[in-house]
Amino acid sequence: VKISVGIPEKFADAVAQQKTALVFIEALNEQRMGRIDRLAYGADERTKTFKATVILENKDYRIRPGMIVRAQIVVKKTQDALMVPLFSLVKNEAGMSLFVEKDGVVESRSVQMGGIDKEMVEIIDGLAEGDHVVIVGQKELVDQERVEVMPYSSLDSIPSVTEAVQ
Repeated sequence: VKISVGIPEKFADAVAQQKTALVFIEALNEQRMGRIDRLAYGADERTKTFKATVILENKDYRIRPGMIVRAQIVVKKTQDALMVPLFSLVKNEAGMSLFVEKDGVVESRSVQMGGIDKEMVEIIDGLAEGDHVVIVGQKELVDQERVEVMPYSSLDSIPSVTEAVQ
C-alpha cells in the first residue's frame, strides 16, 4: 500500500535522508513500519508541503483506500535532551516561556524549543537539568509569585498531567 504524507518545508531535506517511517493506522488502532519510497522535488501549491510516499506491507489486506494514518519520521536524535510536557509552555508576546519553581517562588523564563515528540518538547535554551518546571496552573502565574509545590502523587486526578510526568 502506498501512503502519501505531507512534509513541512523545514523537514524536507532531513526526511530525504531517512529510510523508514512509523505509521499509525487510526481505524485499526495499529502501528506498522513503512519504507520511505520517494519525496517530491517540489512543494504542493495548496498545502505548501512536500509529498513523501511511504510503502507499507498489507499482506492481510486490512489497510483500505481512504483510511486515515499518522506517520512519524525521526529526522534527528538528541542524546540527553531536556524534555518538558508541551502543555507546560506559556505563549507570550516575546515567544514561549516556562515557569520554574525554586524555594516556593516561580520565575518566568523565556525558552527556545527544539524538537517535539508526541506531547513532549525539547528545550534547547533557557532551562537547566534539575530545574523544577510548573506543569499545573502555569497559565495563571505571575513572575516571582509564591507557590505551594505538590508532589506528583497529588496530581493523580489530572489524567493529562500524570500521563505526561510518568
